[in-house]
Amino acid sequence: SRYDDPDGLATRNILLEVKQEGVWRGDVVRRRADQSPFHCRLTVFKVSDEEGETLGLVWNCRDVSSEKLAEHQLRMSERKFRSMAENAPGAIVEWAVDKQFTAWKFNYASPKIEEVFDVSFEQLTHDPYYIMNVLHPEDIEIFRRTMHAAVETLSRWDFTIRMRPPGHEMRWIRAILTPIEWDGSLVVFHGILMDITAEQEYREGLVQAK
Repeated sequence: SRYDDPDGLATRNILLEVKQEGVWRGDVVRRRADQSPFHCRLTVFKVSDEEGETLGLVWNCRDVSSEKLAEHQLRMSERKFRSMAENAPGAIVEWAVDKQFTAWKFNYASPKIEEVFDVSFEQLTHDPYYIMNVLHPEDIEIFRRTMHAAVETLSRWDFTIRMRPPGHEMRWIRAILTPIEWDGSLVVFHGILMDITAEQEYREGLVQAK
């Protein structure tokens, strides 16, 4: 195989560093006999005799094309997820619930969680029971009942509740969460939390108009 180094500059720089430091490591693009490119993780080092005279250089190339492809796919996946999270109509969350209902925690929440709950993801990780503190008293039972049903049957957790964050008006929150994994102690849900206050007020207005 050979390098994509038409002017020889990359090779000269490698040889210069080997001469000065004794070794060079880095990623380069090489070409196979059929001219197809591949990513090479290259190590070049000197071999010297007992007097320190250089006998030659060892060029060790490991094909890391599959690793580079996986890294690229991961970056693209992360970019797509960020775009989805930023443009979703609510906060994307990962919510883990203990099967004994003694604890729960947010493993992840997109930045829009601040628009829904008026707290950051970091604040939720320190106070996962914030929701209970701002939940409308009449909706506590709905919240608990739907949680228990979803955890016990490993089914979708779908609920609508009212909450009043400190210093704010009452708002309506809709949650649609799906269990994605579970073990002997935890059920992990992925889904979305949405502020549907405007929609709910519009519906109530229609009812009152009738």
